[in-house]
Amino acid sequence: MAVVPTIDSGDMDPKTELNHYCQRFCQRPVTKSDIIYTTNKFGNQFQAIVKLGCLQGQEYAGHLCINQKDAEKSAADQAVQAFRPQMSNLPPPLSKDPARKKKVQLTPQQIAEKKARQAEEGEDNNPAITAKTKLNSLVMRIAKRYLKKGETVY
Repeated sequence: MAVVPTIDSGDMDPKTELNHYCQRFCQRPVTKSDIIYTTNKFGNQFQAIVKLGCLQGQEYAGHLCINQKDAEKSAADQAVQAFRPQMSNLPPPLSKDPARKKKVQLTPQQIAEKKARQAEEGEDNNPAITAKTKLNSLVMRIAKRYLKKGETVY
C-alpha cells in the first residue's frame, strides 16, 4: 500500500493552512478573490467570516475574539476543520524549488565533455557579453577597482 505524504499542520497557522489547502485544491496559486476575510465588530470583540471564492463561495464564521487578527484565524480554523477529511485525499504539493529536484549524476567522462563544450562555446554564445562589457572588465582589472559612472567614454 502506497503512503501519501501529507503536510504536518501542527505548527501551521490556520490562515496558512487554509491557503495551502486552496492552492492544492485549485492546483494553482490563490488570488485575492479566492480567500476573502470580512471582519465585524460586536462591542469590543471581533468576528470574522472567510469566503472561499475558489470553493464555490463557501463561507465560514469564526468565534468572537479580542482582536481582528485572532478573529480571522478563528474563521480560517473553522474552514480548515470543515475540509480536514478532504485534505488527506489531495495530491501532495508540487515543489518548484530547483534545489529539491533530483540531480542526474554525471560520470567523469560526461563532466569532461560538458566542460569542453562550454569552453568551445565560450563567450560567443552569450549575447550579454559585448565589446563594451569586455572593455569595462579589462579596464577594471587594470585599475584594480570598480569604475565610476562617466569614467569610460566610448
